This record gives sequence, structure tokens and C-alpha cells, in this order.
Amino acid sequence: METKPNFTPRAQEALQIAKLAARESNREIISIAHLCYGILEVQAIVVIQTLRGVKLDPAEVQLYLLSLIDKDENFIGEKTAALSFSQKAQEALAIAVKIAERL
Repeated sequence: METKPNFTPRAQEALQIAKLAARESNREIISIAHLCYGILEVQAIVVIQTLRGVKLDPAEVQLYLLSLIDKDENFIGEKTAALSFSQKAQEALAIAVKIAERL
């Protein structure tokens, strides 16, 4: 039996925001764009500083992510379907779990 990763409360909040963003945009798949949106929404300091370090405005990146979400092809038309993570989102979360286990 596989155990759930023990992410920090802030990371768990980012995941919940990603799921909510997927539901609110009537998507059945939580994509990398949803995950990134959730991370920016919780104001993850490292991410914000990194974006600013490469001369990107976090608010503009967040708007861009919303535009990607709007263009996403995993549209279901109703909010009752079960959500799942895209393959790339699953891979990103698996990497995050491995990193978290090393800390």
C-alpha cells in the first residue's frame, strides 16, 4: 500500500488551490499549470524570488497560467467529475516527494 506524501501545510494548500482551479475551470485533469498557479497563489517565497530574479512579474506569470488553464483541452462541462493529475503533474509531484524525503 502506498502512503500519501507528507507535504508541508503550505504545499498542501497549493495542491488544494490547484484542484479548486481545475474544478472552477471545469477541467477533469489537474495540470502543471494548475500546480504552478496554486504555488503562486500561496505566495511561495522561493518561487516569487526566483521569478523576480529572472525579471518576471509573478502576477503576470499567474495571469499567463490562467490563460493556459483556459486553453486546456481537458474540458468536461460539469463540476461533478472526479479530478486526476496529468502525467506531467504526477511526475512533478513524485519528484517533490523524493526531494521532501531527503530533507
